[in-house]
Amino acid sequence: MTVGLFLAASTLACAQFTGAATAPAVPPTPVTVVVTATPDALAPVVPAVAPLTDAGDASLVALYHQLDPAVVAIRVLDSQGDVGLGSGFVIDTDGHIVTNAHVVQGAQKSRWILPTA
Repeated sequence: MTVGLFLAASTLACAQFTGAATAPAVPPTPVTVVVTATPDALAPVVPAVAPLTDAGDASLVALYHQLDPAVVAIRVLDSQGDVGLGSGFVIDTDGHIVTNAHVVQGAQKSRWILPTA
């Protein structure tokens, strides 16, 4: 109750200095809006997807074999030993590896394991 009175008095005091009028509030006039859904608005939107063909499967397999050597496993270690496992990939011939920050966050050490051929 005391806080409410304080806020009301503060508002009135501020209104005097800002020149704001203290006219009684007029309630808004209610408006009724009718919304009618159309059948198209209710239909789910499903994108068209082309089925995979044997050629599509073959190209995915070829892509996998091309990129698989660049994928690395990442073991995250602290003084107690293993604390996490993640993945990353080699991005250049200098051996720079990209991974998500959460994979190595808080790590004291990490081991990057390349796949064997």
